[in-house]
Amino acid sequence: KQWYQRRVAITAGITEAARKGLMAMESISVKVEEEMELALTAIDDISTETIRSVDSFTTDARKSIDSSIMDAEKFIDSSITDAEKFIDLSIECIDSSVNFPESGVRC
Repeated sequence: KQWYQRRVAITAGITEAARKGLMAMESISVKVEEEMELALTAIDDISTETIRSVDSFTTDARKSIDSSIMDAEKFIDSSITDAEKFIDLSIECIDSSVNFPESGVRC
């Protein structure tokens, strides 16, 4: 009878230890799953932020390029206008000096 009681107690002890072990493993598994989910969320956040940063940089670069192109176009237009004025004045001066030498205009 004692042998049987010891066997029952040992079996109960083993069963309880196994149950606690399974509960601990389940708890660890849940914790690992939560940590993995947090890590994936962090990776998503980092990816999203990286994409935003690249988009922002690209947008800023495009604005800067567009602004530079507009400035260059304005400079070219202004240079053409100045050149046209200079040519017109030169033609007027030559015209005056050739057609009206008595005016004393010299180019």
